[in-house]
Amino acid sequence: MGELFVAKNAMSALVQEARKIDGGLPLARSMASLEEEFDRLSTRLQRAATGVRMVPLNETLRRLQRLVREVSVQFGKPVDLEVEGGTIEADKSVVDALFDPLLHILRNAIDHGIESVATREAHGKPSRGRVTVRVRQLGYRIEVCIADDGGGVDIERVRAAAVEKGIVSPEDAAGLDDAGVIELLFRSGFSTAAAVSDVSGRGVGMDAVRRDVQKAGGRVSIESKAGEGTTVTLSLPISFAVTRIMIVDAAGDRYALPMDAITETLRVDAGAINPVRAGAAMVLRDRTVPVVRLARLLGLTDTPRAEELLLIAEVGGAPVGLVVDRIGDRLETMLRPAAGILRTVNGISGTTVLGDGSVVMVLDLEALIE
Repeated sequence: MGELFVAKNAMSALVQEARKIDGGLPLARSMASLEEEFDRLSTRLQRAATGVRMVPLNETLRRLQRLVREVSVQFGKPVDLEVEGGTIEADKSVVDALFDPLLHILRNAIDHGIESVATREAHGKPSRGRVTVRVRQLGYRIEVCIADDGGGVDIERVRAAAVEKGIVSPEDAAGLDDAGVIELLFRSGFSTAAAVSDVSGRGVGMDAVRRDVQKAGGRVSIESKAGEGTTVTLSLPISFAVTRIMIVDAAGDRYALPMDAITETLRVDAGAINPVRAGAAMVLRDRTVPVVRLARLLGLTDTPRAEELLLIAEVGGAPVGLVVDRIGDRLETMLRPAAGILRTVNGISGTTVLGDGSVVMVLDLEALIE
């Protein structure tokens, strides 16, 4: 299906070329008519093929119930597991890739997150711990949140363990804020377990979780509040089949953005964008919207203009104005997960091949802007 959509996009490019040829208008019209039929048939085939591969997450999530019961008994910590959104569907390969990361995160939640009964009662908490797995669909992605009501990440313990294992120097560790310390949990070989057991201290940590999720084209993040619990969020594509994208230019280079993240496009006078502390913002329909320049997000140099072209995108549930140089084609195409060195680059969700054969990076706006 991916190759078919690349061929369809190539036909669109040929139609444009035919229109530029002297006397080529009749040929372009005939090709455009054929392209419409090609588009209709390929879309029907894509929906059928994708539908065959879509499965609900219920089966994977049900398998976790037994794990939680076994691990809670092993540690003497009564824990209830709540699951929401299991009827949401995703590509079978994505659902299969979720199980191992979920397994490890739940083990961590019970072993490291949930306190003992005595400790919970001493802090006024219910004696039974609670872990919630919540799934929701956001455009062409699914978001899986695993939240526990335990004690949260012990920042100082993590900092000390990282220094002890040589993951970071004492000086660098001292300069990290809480978010930086939590990021250390994803370093290879990191563990706070004092002893090796069937559950913890086996040398397989959150770095393996991140690696597995990235292989599936996703990302993982951790938020924690002392005494209140920890939430691990996994964000993955619903399917590797077809994604709607918009081509944009920034500092002379072409990039692709997922269409589901973009709500509108507009042109504004540069004077409407005002500096705010270290950033910029504008007022859009009586609402203050932060504004960022795509070129600068990518570490490139651009030149402000008297009139700026903006994309309004939803990032983390809030609107953000993204300044670009030019808006190009809107396409349906195959999104290939980032591979090789691109997998280590923040803000790239994958690549795609355009109709002219060129490869374009598809940007992950949430990862770039967060």
